[in-house]
Amino acid sequence: MKRKNLSCLLAILLGCLLIFSASWGNVLAFSPAEPDCENEIFAYDVNDNGGVKIRRLKKSGEVVTIPTFLDGEPVLGFSWLYYGDQGVKEYRLEEGNLFLKEVDGILYNRMGTTLVEVPDGYEGELVIPEGVTAIGDYAVQGCSLITSVKFPQSLQSIGSSAFSGCSKLTSVELPQGVRAIGTDAFFNSALKEIHIPEGIESVGYGAFGLTPFYDDTENWDNGMLYVGKHFCNRLQRLGLLDS
Repeated sequence: MKRKNLSCLLAILLGCLLIFSASWGNVLAFSPAEPDCENEIFAYDVNDNGGVKIRRLKKSGEVVTIPTFLDGEPVLGFSWLYYGDQGVKEYRLEEGNLFLKEVDGILYNRMGTTLVEVPDGYEGELVIPEGVTAIGDYAVQGCSLITSVKFPQSLQSIGSSAFSGCSKLTSVELPQGVRAIGTDAFFNSALKEIHIPEGIESVGYGAFGLTPFYDDTENWDNGMLYVGKHFCNRLQRLGLLDS
């Protein structure tokens, strides 16, 4: 009877594992919908309340100029599905854009308080200027040539997937004012060393997933991964739980 019960339990666990594996595979294989509109250079989405966000570049060069309007709607920035091209070294703005600001080829919101988009071909150290309080979702995603980041003391939050895919970024030291790190913020980067401030209030799930730091067993203690005083249980290794 005990053997029968054990067999049933194993069958249930195997079934759950198969279901989870299938679900996880679907997440990884997610295929985004087509953009709302496109022209020869840009594919973009139109917001319900007006304005457009660029989803991707169809043609690119070392310098890409972001238009002020597309189809008569103002360009607000980039959508979450945006990905660029490593050939792009800098962005420029057409005159008259009321929502974006360009500094040294990098895009910020008009007030200069949020980092909006870094070109994928940006190389070496990324220096984020003082006055920036937020790094937007996906702002530095896929910038595989960035080797280090100098964060401003004014920084308070890092958005979802902000640095995901930064495959040469091996170490970060966040300033004391940072209070929140978003979901998948450094996912699939090259981070080995992470220094976060004492006062940080939240670390999103998967923030350091698929990094050398995450996979180093010395950073785990009794099934918990500690990042400073914050920890993630083993389920977060699969990107399921918030810290």
